[in-house]
Amino acid sequence: FSKASILKMLDLVKNSEWNAYEKETAQLIRSRLVYLSVGTYPPALVLKDLNGKDVNFSDFRNNYIYLHFTDPKNTICLQHLDALKTIATHYKENLVIINVIPNGSSFTNSSNWAGIFATTDNNPEETYKVKTFPNSFLIGKDGKLLLSPAPNPIDGLDRQLGHIFKSDYLKEMQKNNQKIKQ
Repeated sequence: FSKASILKMLDLVKNSEWNAYEKETAQLIRSRLVYLSVGTYPPALVLKDLNGKDVNFSDFRNNYIYLHFTDPKNTICLQHLDALKTIATHYKENLVIINVIPNGSSFTNSSNWAGIFATTDNNPEETYKVKTFPNSFLIGKDGKLLLSPAPNPIDGLDRQLGHIFKSDYLKEMQKNNQKIKQ
């Protein structure tokens, strides 16, 4: 069965004559199927930047958030962080980069990598299913997951963001043209 057809069936359970236990089980199955799916809200994370200040997704409304789980001690992650510098300059108007690094590391951003570096007490493996570094997600302007997972910086992120921002630009132009015609 496709995921979509299972979700459709589970939605029908709400209006059925199933008992409370069966309905609760169906909702649990549904929530597991859509966990970290595009169009859903990302799991909450308690983030603190390198200065100990809170970092909240809600602080960046109307921006895209590139949530990048990385380990600056890993050589592959270093390559991705270098690539993020260029990407950040291309999209600095619309994109906020949050680099989540392992807790307890004595990291300083001496290489001037792009974005905010933050740690979390949450377990990324549990909350975002992060088993290897780097691992990334793109959160849309509406606060919902837009790419889950998102491409990593050297694996096509620049191209994907280009498509997204071009689409946004075209939608904005259409909206402005409709206002002019009225």
